[in-house]
Amino acid sequence: SSLATKAGIFRQYHTSAQNDYIYTLFLTGDWGGQKNLLDHFEKTENPRRILPMNLYYHFYSGIKRESMEALKIIYDYIRENNFAAIFTSEYCRIVEDFYFTRLWNKNNIWWCENNGYLRTLRFKGKVNVDIAQSEGVVGYCHFQNQTYVHLDGSKKRKITLSSESPSIPYIHLGSYFVDNMITKKNFINFKIKGFGKMYFQIAGFAPDKLYNLRIENEKKELIKEIQVKSNLEGLLDFKEVFNIPIENYGISIRSPEN
Repeated sequence: SSLATKAGIFRQYHTSAQNDYIYTLFLTGDWGGQKNLLDHFEKTENPRRILPMNLYYHFYSGIKRESMEALKIIYDYIRENNFAAIFTSEYCRIVEDFYFTRLWNKNNIWWCENNGYLRTLRFKGKVNVDIAQSEGVVGYCHFQNQTYVHLDGSKKRKITLSSESPSIPYIHLGSYFVDNMITKKNFINFKIKGFGKMYFQIAGFAPDKLYNLRIENEKKELIKEIQVKSNLEGLLDFKEVFNIPIENYGISIRSPEN
C-alpha cells in the first residue's frame, strides 16, 4: 500500500500491516501461512528498501500449533537480526514528515527542514559526509549502492558532502534514535532512546584498538562499563537489551589514553 491516502484536507497514514487473517486464507486454509511474512520482508528490502517491517497478528493465533510455530519462526528471525523497533505512532509521524520535509542545496551543501521525526535521507550512489562540518548529522552508511544519512531530532539539519571519509567517529548503523552527539578523534558521546535490542556500529575509530565504553541512564547512573575493540576497518560493534520503561541513555566511547 501507499504511505498514506489523501482524504480531503487530511491524510490517513498506512503502517504496512498485513494481518494473520489474510495469511491463513481467512481462517480456512494454511494456519501456518504467516511464516510467508519473511518473504515479504525480503522482497521489500531487496533490491531496494521500500517499506517498513510490521508483524501484526491476533490472539487467536494461539489456537493452532501451526500458527504458533509460524510466529516463532518470525520472532526468531527478528531476534537474530539488528532491526530498529519503533511504535506505530512514531512511524506515522515519520511519514507525515516525509510529506512536509523541505530540502534545498546551497553552495553544494544540503539543508533539510522538518519536525525532526524523519531522521534519514537517501542519496543516490555512494557519497561521503563531512560530519565535522555538518549539523544535525550523526552518521551515514552505504547500502545497496545508496547512501543513507542518519539525522538527529533537530528541525533543521545541514549535510555537507565530502570526497573523503570522516577522520572522527560517527554512527554507521544503529537501532535507536540518536541525539546530542559530540565527536572528536577517538571519542564519541551521544544520547539514545528506543526499545528492544539496542545495536550500534560506530565507524571512524583507529583500527584494531581497545576503547572504553560507558552507558549511563538519565540520572547519570552507571549501567555498564566495558572495553570494546575496533576491527581492522575501524568499526566498533556493541549491543544491549534495556529493561522497560523506556528512558534516555547516554553512550560514551573513548580511547583509554584520553
